[in-house]
Amino acid sequence: MFFSWTKRTEPATTGPAPIVLPQSSAEDREEPDVIQPEIGALQKPALIQNGLVKRSLKNIVDQKVRQPKDTYEYKDIAYNKEIRVLKIMHGKEDAPLSCMLCTTVLPSPGYRPSHSEPSNDTRPGFKYWALSYWWGDGVRNNRIEMYNDTGGRGETQTMTDFNISSSIHVRDNLAAALRQFRHEQKDVNIWVDAICINQKNLTEKTAQVSRMDQIYSGADHVRIWLGKSTTETKETFEFLKSILDLQELDKLININKDRKKWMLIVNLMKNPWFGRRWVIQELALAMRASVRWGEEEIQWTNFAEAIALFMTKHDAIKQILGKPNNFEALQDRSSYIIEGQLDPRALGANTLVNATSNLFRRSPDGTIQERLLTLEVLVSSMFLPFEASNPKDTIYAVLSLAKDTFPDGSAPPTPSWMKPIKDPLLAKIVKTISQYWMDVYKRRLFSKLSEPLQNHNGVDHRVATDYGKCLTDVCADFMEYCIENSKSLDILCRHWAPRPEKLTPLEKLETEKSGKKQEQLPSWIPSVEDHAFGGPAGVKDGRRHGDSFVGEPERTHRQHYNASAGLRPYVRFGKYQVIGSRNNTEIKTNFHFQNETPIVKDHDRSALADSKEKLPTPPKKFDGTLYVKGFQLGTIDNPSGRVLRGVIPGEAFKYGGWNIDQDKERTANKVPDQLWRTLVADRGSHGTNAPTWYHRACLECLQYVDPTGDLNTNEIKNLKGAPSTMVMFLERVQQVVWNRRFFLMNSKGRDGKALYGLGPHTAVSGDIVCILFGCSVPVLLRKANLTHGEFYTLVGECYVHGMMDGEALTMRPEHPYSRVNGFVLI
Repeated sequence: MFFSWTKRTEPATTGPAPIVLPQSSAEDREEPDVIQPEIGALQKPALIQNGLVKRSLKNIVDQKVRQPKDTYEYKDIAYNKEIRVLKIMHGKEDAPLSCMLCTTVLPSPGYRPSHSEPSNDTRPGFKYWALSYWWGDGVRNNRIEMYNDTGGRGETQTMTDFNISSSIHVRDNLAAALRQFRHEQKDVNIWVDAICINQKNLTEKTAQVSRMDQIYSGADHVRIWLGKSTTETKETFEFLKSILDLQELDKLININKDRKKWMLIVNLMKNPWFGRRWVIQELALAMRASVRWGEEEIQWTNFAEAIALFMTKHDAIKQILGKPNNFEALQDRSSYIIEGQLDPRALGANTLVNATSNLFRRSPDGTIQERLLTLEVLVSSMFLPFEASNPKDTIYAVLSLAKDTFPDGSAPPTPSWMKPIKDPLLAKIVKTISQYWMDVYKRRLFSKLSEPLQNHNGVDHRVATDYGKCLTDVCADFMEYCIENSKSLDILCRHWAPRPEKLTPLEKLETEKSGKKQEQLPSWIPSVEDHAFGGPAGVKDGRRHGDSFVGEPERTHRQHYNASAGLRPYVRFGKYQVIGSRNNTEIKTNFHFQNETPIVKDHDRSALADSKEKLPTPPKKFDGTLYVKGFQLGTIDNPSGRVLRGVIPGEAFKYGGWNIDQDKERTANKVPDQLWRTLVADRGSHGTNAPTWYHRACLECLQYVDPTGDLNTNEIKNLKGAPSTMVMFLERVQQVVWNRRFFLMNSKGRDGKALYGLGPHTAVSGDIVCILFGCSVPVLLRKANLTHGEFYTLVGECYVHGMMDGEALTMRPEHPYSRVNGFVLI
C-alpha cells in the first residue's frame, strides 16, 4: 500500500523554473538529464494512397469551382479604436441583397445605448444592432452587392451602379438572416462578425475579437437568429409562450400527454445556435435581446423563463417522453427520448439560461457590477456544451466574462498586512515608481512574443487573445495559468480541450507535401470528447462517460477528495528557448524556490529553426512535455469489462468481494463496504459524504443481477413501482460508473486485501496508479513505448477505495518532494 522513500542525487541543468515548488534543500532539488521527445514522433507516418489522393483532389476542385470569389477589398481601420458596421440597404423581400460597410468609433467600455430603433447616425453614440447566429456549413455562394461608403448617414440612401464596389459571398444561414432583418423602407445598421471583421487579416481579427464585449454591450439590440422557419416554428413558439402561464403549467403536465408538444421544446433546445460558444458572451453582455426563428420572435427574457420553467418539470416531462410501449409509436424516433441517450439538462440551451443569470451581479438597471466566476470555471466546466468553429475560441470567447480576466474583477483582495498610504503625495510617488518598473518588466518579457496590439483589458498574456499561437500553446498556456492560480493539478482531470481544427482537403495535401504533421495535443491536455457528455456535438446523444472525480473547479477549496494530503503541485512545463529573449519565459510566482534549477536539460531548442516560419507569427512555446512529482501506488491487474449503457459486469462485484453464488439473504452486512462505496465513489451526487442508506439500496439492487452476474441499472430504474431511494441510488451509480472499468491492483490496503478501484474505459493491465502532488485524486499513467528516455502518457483519473483522502501519505517524511521520482508526461 505504501511506497518506499529513496534519496536521489541528480545533476543540475538549465531551463525554465517550475510554477509551484516545495520546500527542500538545494542539493535535493536537482533532476536527471532526459532526452526530450517530439510528440509528433509518436504518430504513425501518413500513407497517401492513390484513391485518397484522387478523392482529395476532387473535393478541392469541387470546392474551388463552387465557391465564388469575393471581389470586395477591405479598407484598413484603426482596429483598436474603430469598427465597421454593415448597412443593409432597404428593399423588397425578393430584391438582391445590397449593403455598405461604414467605419465608426468603437463604443467605449461602459457605454449604454438607449432602447430604440437603430439609427443611421454612425458618429460616437450611434445605434446599431448586433447579430448572433450560427455560421453554418456549406459553401459561401450567396452574393451581396457591396457599395462604397458615400459618407451619407440618412435614413435611406439611393445608390447607383457607380457606387457598387464589388461583392461578398456568405453562407445560406447568414443570407437568410440579412433578408429577414432588412426593412422595405429604411436602411438597417447591424454588426455581423463574418462581414464586419476582415477575416483574412489575422492582426485585425485578434484585435476586434478581443473587443467583442464592447461591441455587443454597446449594441442597441442583439438579434438572435435561429434560422429559417420550419413547419414547427409557429407551433413551437406558441407552446413556449403558453408555458409562461404559471397557472396553466401544471395543467399542461397533467392533461397534455401529447409527446409532440413537449418534443417541440426539446428539439428547439437542440438548435445549432445553442451550441455556439460565442453566444455566451453575445447574450450575457446584451442590454436587450430577442430570439427570431423565421418570422416568429420572442424576447429573450420570456424565452429564458419558459425554458427554466420547462426544466422545473423535467422529471414529469421525462416520463411523458419515455420510450413508448406500442410498436407503431416506437418507429417515430423523434417523438420520444431513449433512457440514457439524451438529457435536456445537459443541452446548451439549459446551460445558457442558467449561466446568464449566474455570471454577474447586476444593478437594478442591468449594469454589471461584478463578475462572479473564474476563467477556469467557465472554460473547463460551465460552458462545455458550447462549440467554437476555431478551437482557440474555447478560451477566447469567454475572456470578457471571467472575474480574473476583466479589470473590475482581476485585482486580488488587498492583504491584511498592506496598510493604505494616507499621504496623497507619497501615494502618488509610490504608484508612479511601481507602474514604471511594472511596464519595464512587461516590455522585457513580452517584446519578442506579443503581437503589436493594445491589450485593453489587461488580461494575463498567457490567455490573452492571440490567433497567431498554435493550439498546443493556447491550451498549455491556459493550463499553466490555471495551475498557478488554483495551486492544484485537478485541471489535468477536467476534460475541456477542443480537438485541433479539421484540415480542408487542400490543407491536408499541403501538409503532406511539406512533410509536417497535423497538430496533436499531448495526453496531459484532456480532451472534451472524454467529458461525461462528450464534446458539444455529442451532448445531444446523452451520457458517454462517468462524471469527473475531481468535481467542479468552483469547489477548489472544497474538493471532493484529498488524495495528495494537501501537498502543493510540483510541476514544470517543457518549453522551447525563444530566440532574442534574455530568459526562457520564466514565470514569476509567489511560491517557494522559484529560481530552482530546472529538470530538463535539452530545452534550448528554437521554434524558429524552420525557415518557413514568418513573423509576426509567434514561435512555438511549449514542447509537449510536463514534469510532475508524485509516487506510484501500484499497477492494475486484469480490469473488468466496460460498464456499457448502464450494465455493470459481474466481474465488478466479484472484485469488490460480493459472490453471486452465496446466499442472497437481505441483511446489510452482506454487502462489502468497498463494493457499495466504490459504486458511488464514496460520495453523494453533490460531493457530500455518501448517505448511510446507500448500502441498503445496494443490497436491494444486487437481488436483480442476471444469471451471468451482470446488473442492468436502467432496467431496475424503469421498473414500475421501484422504490424512490433505489432509483436515487442507481442514478448516482450511473454518474460514477458509466463507461468505466473496475480493477484490482497488485498492491494491498490496510486490510491486507488488494486495492479495489474504478478507472477510465481505456485502462489496461499494467497501467500505473499514481498520486501526483497537488492532484486531489489518483491518476493512471502508462509508460510510453520509446527507445530513449522515460516518458508517460496520462490515461485519466481513477478512484481507489481507501486511498482518496491522503491515506498513502500518512507516514510521509519531512521533505517528501526531494525523495520521490517525478514523471515526464507527453
